[in-house]
Amino acid sequence: VRPGFEPRHLLAFQIGNGMPGNAVADWEAQLAALPGVERVGATSHLPLDTDIPNWYSPYRPEGVDENQAATLISDLRCVTPGYLAAMGARLVEGRYFDRQDRAGSRQVVIVDDLLARTTWPDQSAIGKKIVAEHATDNGFEPVSSEVVGVVEHLHSHSLTKAVRGQIYLPFEQSRRSPLTYVLRTRVDPLSLVPAIRAMLHARSRTAAMAKVRPMTEYVAREISPVSFTALLAAIFGVLALLLAATGIYGVLNYQVLRRMPEMGIRMALGARARDVLRLVLREGLVLTAAGVVLGAAGSLVAARSLGALIYGVSPRDPLSYGLALLLLPAAALLGCWRPARRAATANPADMIRE
Repeated sequence: VRPGFEPRHLLAFQIGNGMPGNAVADWEAQLAALPGVERVGATSHLPLDTDIPNWYSPYRPEGVDENQAATLISDLRCVTPGYLAAMGARLVEGRYFDRQDRAGSRQVVIVDDLLARTTWPDQSAIGKKIVAEHATDNGFEPVSSEVVGVVEHLHSHSLTKAVRGQIYLPFEQSRRSPLTYVLRTRVDPLSLVPAIRAMLHARSRTAAMAKVRPMTEYVAREISPVSFTALLAAIFGVLALLLAATGIYGVLNYQVLRRMPEMGIRMALGARARDVLRLVLREGLVLTAAGVVLGAAGSLVAARSLGALIYGVSPRDPLSYGLALLLLPAAALLGCWRPARRAATANPADMIRE
């Protein structure tokens, strides 16, 4: 499952006493000037952060009446211009926010590809108008805005499924607090914390950093409930593979040993040792190949149901399939080779008497 963002080299933190809205851009500029920082942004709701109550509300595309739009609900997020790029959110079409998207200018929003597909199927969302809830000086009010960008869906609630579409609002047009700042770095994210604390202390002696975590920690926390189950599944999978290999070896070894008198007769009638060896290996490997092909096909079909249960690896992982496809034929080859080699080098009369 791709979370829609790149958690590596990404630091997230809040400021305990907050930052005045008119000082956010200046603070982000200071952060961006730190050595090792590539991008900086902030959001009202960080993905996978369950400490802040979710913000979601109905929305209405232009041309749709309120009754028809009653079931349309999306998550809402206030973000600064650099946030989506800092998170590594892929831009599907249009543009990210910029500093021109400020209070008093044209009202704009960015939507995710999930909302765009469900609201305007087979159409471009760019230029469409949408009415969504905004945080204003008078509380939360519906505001009509123009869609200027579409980004990949960010998994905010779960890594295994997309809960609902998302609408991003420029922070300058819909201010909410507290903000969570994110820094895309070229260095270890936590190595920047002392410098950030010193900068913050210079700005305000009462402000303090809170919830200082690399984004990988949020991802690890999300997948931790299934980690033990995944470990058990991996252990049982390895044991099953070894058991299958042992079974193949034992069955083929027994099958060849039972045919020792037959091989003795073949050699007594003029068959060469290499002919006997080739016959045994060919028959054993044909059976093994048929089983491997059927097993691989079955596992590819079953893999569809595993996609939502794993993170960070594909259900069709080439390494896993490669290991199985090497180990099982190797076990079959060994199971055939040893008794076949014995038959090829033994005295035909002795084999006939067995």
